[in-house]
Amino acid sequence: DGRGLGPGGLFHVIQQLAALEGALHSILDSLKSNATHVSYFCREYWGTSASHAQLSLERLGFGERLKRQVVQACVLESLSLGVASHLCSGVMQNVSITIRSRLRNLMYYVHENCLVLLDVVCQRWLAENPHREEIERTGHCPENLNLELLARVKRYRKLRRGEHLMALRQHSEMIANLVRQLCRGAASRRAPLSSRSALGDSSPPMSSRGGLSSSVGAQSIIATVSDILASRVPLDRQRAAV
Repeated sequence: DGRGLGPGGLFHVIQQLAALEGALHSILDSLKSNATHVSYFCREYWGTSASHAQLSLERLGFGERLKRQVVQACVLESLSLGVASHLCSGVMQNVSITIRSRLRNLMYYVHENCLVLLDVVCQRWLAENPHREEIERTGHCPENLNLELLARVKRYRKLRRGEHLMALRQHSEMIANLVRQLCRGAASRRAPLSSRSALGDSSPPMSSRGGLSSSVGAQSIIATVSDILASRVPLDRQRAAV
């Protein structure tokens, strides 16, 4: 149920998931069109309630098997967006066609997981509010969900009971594999010779402001994600965080 979620309960989670779906769709669409401003939509993800949906999902009561898949999907979402945000930073001048293709595939499956999670929560909310249409409302009524309209434009997927678990599992397997490939590809790229000291100094390059350069920050993210994926602790036992 929606207890412990604060004002709005389950419907607030639906609103957060809708924001998440919008942000992921924008990232995916910009990757499909070879846009150079993908980083803008990545910042939208981190700077809005889109990235908070997974924290609300953690407080919902699910069956044990479904809960494990939901947690795994949420953890992989954070890892995916962390890697994608760094690889898409700037105007993507140095992003190869191969990396862009993998990013596009990655965001496709992350978006698909979001649609599955949205359907899980929507079905529960509709089941708990069977007489919502009989209540007279005036003005703006966000509770009047038009899921059919979203389904027509492929922004919503209605699944049958039991299909959510399998869909999340299949999508998450693809996401984990793609993130590993992106991490391996990023880690294998060596820094250009111009960034190395002529004296062989192995200290990390610094920015003009005295901080670590963006390449070092990106590599630290890649290394962290790689460590998490290689950890003996299963992803469904870890905790989603933003």
